[in-house]
Amino acid sequence: MSQSNLNLSSKPAAPVECLGETFASEDARREHYLKVLAQKLKEPDFRKIEGFPIGKDEDILELSDPPYYTACPNPWLGEFIKGYGTPYDPKQPYHREPFESDLEESRNNDFVNALPTQLKRRIKP
Repeated sequence: MSQSNLNLSSKPAAPVECLGETFASEDARREHYLKVLAQKLKEPDFRKIEGFPIGKDEDILELSDPPYYTACPNPWLGEFIKGYGTPYDPKQPYHREPFESDLEESRNNDFVNALPTQLKRRIKP
């Protein structure tokens, strides 16, 4: 099922800005970038990029929502970084606390409840 058939939008179409370009709607943005990606897929050098998937062009296009996500190496990654990234400054300190959360060991949680009975017996009480 294609993403356009899901009809998930509850808002009327509004102008959308993406990578410095303005489109009439999300559908127009998607259509434009799918055409550009289809042209990119025809370039032999693009297909030689490490990590390029083995698959038909139609499948790659169906799975992609360019320029945000592509089922192949993303040709817009450089533009995205230029538009939204910030240069690295080694003089600016960077510190983040590690994520920590309590873990609960129990035979009654969502993960264990989803297991078949044979596997539940192997988990210690």
